Amino acid sequence: MENKLNILMFCKAPDICTIVNKFALLRNIYNIKYINLQFNEEGFPENIPENPECVIIDESIESQFFEMIIKKFNNTEYIFLPSLDEMDSVKIPPCNYKKMSEPFKLSELISTLNEIYSRKYIETNKN
Repeated sequence: MENKLNILMFCKAPDICTIVNKFALLRNIYNIKYINLQFNEEGFPENIPENPECVIIDESIESQFFEMIIKKFNNTEYIFLPSLDEMDSVKIPPCNYKKMSEPFKLSELISTLNEIYSRKYIETNKN
C-alpha cells in the first residue's frame, strides 16, 4: 500500500483549492483536506486532522489565524502561496516553510509537494 501525504489547505479561494485537488487525484499520493477560513470562537473549525504533514496557506488570512495555525501545527512543513508576501502585518514564526514565487505557478507547488512526499516516504523507506 502506498503512503499518502496528508495536507491541510487553509483557503478562501475555492478555484485554487479545486485545481490543487484535481492534481492530487491524478497523483493519488496526496490526501488534501480543504479548510475554509471560517473559524469558530475557539479559533479552529471542528474536525481538523491533528497531524498533517504539510499545511498550505492561501491568501486573505488574518494574522491572528495565521499565528494560530502555525502554533497548532508546529511540527509540519508549510507552503505559503504568493499573496502571503503582501501581508505586512504577518510575522512568520520559526517553522519549516517554503514561499511560492509570484506569479503563482501550479508547477512550483506540485514540485514542492513532490519534494515533501519524497522526503517523508521515499527517502525514509530507503534507509
